Amino acid sequence: MPNELRGQQARNAGLGLRAMTSGTPGRQCLVALFAASGALACAKPTALGADVGVAEAVAQLFTAVVSLTEAPPSAPSAVAEAEPAPPHVATEASRLGELSIAALSGDAHAALLRAAPELRQQAALIRDHFGEGSAAIAVQRADLSAGAHAVLLAHEPSDRALVLVTDARGDLLWRKDRPLVGVISGARHLTLVAGGAGHVLVVFHAAPWLAVRAWLADGSILADHQLLEVPAASGVAAMHWPGVGLLAVVSSRGGPRAQLLTEEGKLLWGPNGAPVGIPWDAPPPLSLAVQAGGWLLGQHGKTAAGADRWLVFGYDRDASRRWPQPIDLGPSAAPMDRLILRPDGEERVVAGPFSGPSAPARRVWLTADGRIEPHPPAPRATGPR
Repeated sequence: MPNELRGQQARNAGLGLRAMTSGTPGRQCLVALFAASGALACAKPTALGADVGVAEAVAQLFTAVVSLTEAPPSAPSAVAEAEPAPPHVATEASRLGELSIAALSGDAHAALLRAAPELRQQAALIRDHFGEGSAAIAVQRADLSAGAHAVLLAHEPSDRALVLVTDARGDLLWRKDRPLVGVISGARHLTLVAGGAGHVLVVFHAAPWLAVRAWLADGSILADHQLLEVPAASGVAAMHWPGVGLLAVVSSRGGPRAQLLTEEGKLLWGPNGAPVGIPWDAPPPLSLAVQAGGWLLGQHGKTAAGADRWLVFGYDRDASRRWPQPIDLGPSAAPMDRLILRPDGEERVVAGPFSGPSAPARRVWLTADGRIEPHPPAPRATGPR
């Protein structure tokens, strides 16, 4: 296994510990991720064998500690003690679009700033982190417990990404100025995930690995995991599956591959993940949703009806197909449009928006047995007559 992401996992007094090596030629860095402290330490290559044990690694770390790159997280807040969100609200983080630094103090991107009002409150911090002349910044936002929110801001390559966690008022609880510190440079396709109990996760591709970094609700680091090996990626989708674990899918020219990381830290579909969906000429963005004990994958693809179609595949927990054929939602207007899947109760998922001359509706329900049902339009606001 390459040195960029090599690790062993252990438990220490009930806290997750992840030992992971990363580095450049001639230098390795062993990163120990303690849930309580988020400590980071490095040792010279001569001190690290390829199969170094966790106990030995920990002993080496305490003799080779270097100063941390981030200030310690703030004291635990009410977010850490809040109950996890109920299963039916588990969704992907919202991808709100791109933001310019100038828009933080102007009228541009008004819709995005309404969707994430904490950005204006933290404008000075964001401006200081990225700089005034920064390129457009992609914004993702996820709902946490107790009304808190996590926001991921990044442009690729993502070495200068920023994670902000705010309370219901928009006040900052904690932040990560270098959320992927210790990982090889050039990580791409950063994807924000709201985990259970206020945990915050970022799934990313750092060739050749799809991996995830997780923090506890107070901002202390929980764990790093390699999810599966994939040399190149064109997109990532991920979400927390309540009571099950982390569901992640990576898009590549060979077709999407999925991995399920259980809450006990086990890779349920093996080190190479499970092939899902279908290959497509331009590897598309992906969408996920949990439904009736299984899950749905939305992507572009080709059927007998033609190319550039919205397709939705249904899978059970073991990644086996629920239906012999995907649900065909009709043609898509543009290959890089994104299908949004949102659970509506346990049995149905709302799909939309999707577009095209033959699209059956702006939004539809997808049932657990693979059928399409019309979704009633949202009621129009009416004023006094």
